Amino acid sequence: MVFADVDENAVHAKNVYPESKLENYYKDETVYTLYFYDFTLKRIKEYFNRDAGKIRILDFGGGSGIFMRRAQAQGFDIIGVDYSPYAKKAAKLFNLKLLNTMLTPDLFEKESFEVVFSHATYEHLNDPGNITEMLAPFLKKDGLFIITGVPNYNTATIHLFRNFWRNMPPGHVNFWTKSSLNNLARKFKFEVKVNRTYGYNVWYIQEKLNSIKKLLESENVVIPDKNPLYVNSENLELTFLQKIISRIYFDFSVPRVGQSVEFWGIKK
Repeated sequence: MVFADVDENAVHAKNVYPESKLENYYKDETVYTLYFYDFTLKRIKEYFNRDAGKIRILDFGGGSGIFMRRAQAQGFDIIGVDYSPYAKKAAKLFNLKLLNTMLTPDLFEKESFEVVFSHATYEHLNDPGNITEMLAPFLKKDGLFIITGVPNYNTATIHLFRNFWRNMPPGHVNFWTKSSLNNLARKFKFEVKVNRTYGYNVWYIQEKLNSIKKLLESENVVIPDKNPLYVNSENLELTFLQKIISRIYFDFSVPRVGQSVEFWGIKK
C-alpha cells in the first residue's frame, strides 16, 4: 500500500456529496460497474454451487446500495454496513438491510457470512488492516473475502503520466497493488483465489475529453451533457452493446497495469 498522511477531517470533507448530486449518486452508475457487479454475483454463485438465497453476503461500504440492490434482486441474502449519511438514505429509499453504523468486532455473529464484499472502499480507509481484522471473523470457513474497485498504484497513467486524477488525497488515502493485497492475504491467512488488475483510467480519459469539450463549447459547438457510460442503475438488464463495452473494460486491459485491483481470498 501507498499511504498519504492526511487529516481525517479533511478526508470526510472531501467525500461529502453536494445535495445537487445526490439523486444521481443513488441512480446513476457506469455500465461497466453494473456489469462487474452482476459478473461478480454470478461467480460467487458458481463458487458455492448453491441457490443465491443460501448465500449470505456482507457488503462493507455499501454507500448508494447499488450492489446490494442487484444482489437482492437476484435472491442473495445480503446485509450492508456503512456509517455515511448516504447509506442511511439508501436503506430507506430501497428497503435495504443497510446498517448506518460504524463497524465493530461484535456487530455480527462470528462465521455468519459466506462472503465479505467491499467495492471502492479500501482506498478510503485510514487503517485497512484494523478493518480487515474486524471483518475476517464474520466469514465462515472457506468463505470469500472480496475487495474490488481499489486504485492500482502500478497503473499505466500513474507511471507514464504521473496522473492521479480523482485519486489524490484527501479523496483517497491509500493505493493498492497486487503485491500489497498478497501481503494482506498472508497476514490474515487467506488463500488467494483471484488477484488481478483490470480496467482503464476512464477518469483520465474523461478529463482530456472535458478539455476538448470546453474548447468546442468556446467555438459554440453544442455537446450533449449526458455521459454515455452512465445508466440508471435500476436497469437490471444491460444491452448487448453495454455488455460488450464492459467485457472489453474488464477482460482486455493490460495485465498488472489496469486501473483497479480485484482480490478474492478464501478463509482457511
